[in-house]
Amino acid sequence: MSRRLKILGGSVLAVAALAILTSHRGGLGEFSPHTLEYRTQSERTFFGTGIPFYRSGYRKVDTNLSRC
Repeated sequence: MSRRLKILGGSVLAVAALAILTSHRGGLGEFSPHTLEYRTQSERTFFGTGIPFYRSGYRKVDTNLSRC
């Protein structure tokens, strides 16, 4: 492997590690009054910006309202 490729690979790994280590965890939640469903989505954002770089898929949350 060439020296440039090794440096580039190391730089990419360093930036990815920095993004993960300095990111914030958060999430979103939505409630639909028509279907009585509540769903959530987790996300990771860049430090200090609020710009997400990862969002998970939606996950339905079982609520007592939907059992009535």
